[in-house]
Amino acid sequence: MSATFSRSMRSLAADGFRRSIWGTFFVVALLGVWGVWLFCARVRLYEVTEAARLEVDQAVHPVAAAVAGRVAATYLVLGKDVQVGDVLVELDMDMQRLQLGEERTRVASLPHCSKRSTTKARPKRRPCAKTTR
Repeated sequence: MSATFSRSMRSLAADGFRRSIWGTFFVVALLGVWGVWLFCARVRLYEVTEAARLEVDQAVHPVAAAVAGRVAATYLVLGKDVQVGDVLVELDMDMQRLQLGEERTRVASLPHCSKRSTTKARPKRRPCAKTTR
């Protein structure tokens, strides 16, 4: 009976187990790296509760600013209730201050401009110019 399987036995001996050994080694190494990450990785925890429950009584609204700019300060706190009119962030106003100064300088340099035309009472501003009749 051993004579009929001689080719099979020689074929198995010549083949070896190199592929399966490398495959097993790769799987064990991968599991080892995953295990190290599992026990040594630090995961940040932001909010803790014994009984989690989320209640939404109104639709979500996007937060938008009237003007674009860089955020200078933020007053956002996780879990804090926000009311209408609460200040959430402050924008850097340097660019707007410079533009306002330029406009004030331009208006002040126009000839025959009265102070009355630069007040906030007038909704529509017209450029001051010398009119001839």
